[in-house]
Amino acid sequence: MNKFKERIYYIFSDGVMVALALLIIPVILAQTLLELSPAQQILVSVIDWGIWIAFFLEFFLKLTAEEKKLKWLRDNWFDSLVSIIIIISPILENAETIFSVVPGLRLLRLGRIARLSRLLRFLRLFVLGGKIKHTWKRINLKIYVVFFFVLGIGFAASFIATGFEYSSTDTTWISLFVSVFGVFYSVLISFFVVHIWGKFNDIGGEIGKQVNSLRNVYILTRQLPHAAELSKFPSMLVEYVNCVIDTLWTKKTAHQSINDKFMRLVNFFDDIRVSSKTDEIVINNIFEELRISSGSQTNLINLSQDKTPKILWILLLLLSIVLVGSFIFLGFQNQLLATTLITLVSVVTGLVVTLIFDIDTPFQAGFWNISSQPYLDLKEFVEK
Repeated sequence: MNKFKERIYYIFSDGVMVALALLIIPVILAQTLLELSPAQQILVSVIDWGIWIAFFLEFFLKLTAEEKKLKWLRDNWFDSLVSIIIIISPILENAETIFSVVPGLRLLRLGRIARLSRLLRFLRLFVLGGKIKHTWKRINLKIYVVFFFVLGIGFAASFIATGFEYSSTDTTWISLFVSVFGVFYSVLISFFVVHIWGKFNDIGGEIGKQVNSLRNVYILTRQLPHAAELSKFPSMLVEYVNCVIDTLWTKKTAHQSINDKFMRLVNFFDDIRVSSKTDEIVINNIFEELRISSGSQTNLINLSQDKTPKILWILLLLLSIVLVGSFIFLGFQNQLLATTLITLVSVVTGLVVTLIFDIDTPFQAGFWNISSQPYLDLKEFVEK
């Protein structure tokens, strides 16, 4: 039963359900703002019911996997309420269509408003309860928003792509613009990826270098004979590691606290008296490792504070929207072809922008992120 429960929570993770909640936005916009043809209505309905099935399965399977179902419903009352509203909203809409001829039942048209309740899935990040109260921090919501923003624009715009007719001259110029702009966009994206990916790799390298140096310092201290004097060092090292994790990953402390904790490690060895040539060599090696660690720490702090200017993000999003929007004017005649191609371009563009957003925040949760595991391994090594 536990494996079944883990499997269910893995498949219907919070990231997946948030993504589906964001996906419903372009569907609702298309249904509300656009005059859809029969073919378009079928396409939107398929996506709509696919999302509905996902939410239904999530609620039903998670409830089934719980031994104390009533307790689970009470602990997740808001989440459960949203799921129930999402599940019954299509039924209300169908009931509205069937009974709309009866004046007394026209209030069932309020079921259309109930569809907007699907957007409440955004709030699931904040109401999941005590056991997973930090789950939302492990989901970098920004990357989901960026991806589905680009995808939503492309998907919704594809429904008006078949409404344009051009002369052969106009079609030629539009095709030329799309081609030239696509090349320019590719060059810009390459610059972004190279710059941000380089910073991402540098951070990982500096973390590895510092962890190795601190591990060597700890090993070298074991070779010194002053056991009583050195007994406090492991706890100081663990305290420093915790400070690094709290500063870079959880943002609980300021960067200056890392420097303060590190200087305590350095000053600790100033008070160690050496009685032999061997001890002096060991102390010198310790200071050399601390010097390497200090350099890595400085580089790590600088890299963590280096953020891409917001104006460049605005430019990137604007160019992405222009690229996706330019495909609307290519003069599609077939709706399925227009939706498929424009949505495909939107997915690829959205994924590229999402990748850049994701790796630009290496210490936050996401598909690409720097793990604190090296520091946790060092902490475990010291505490043994």
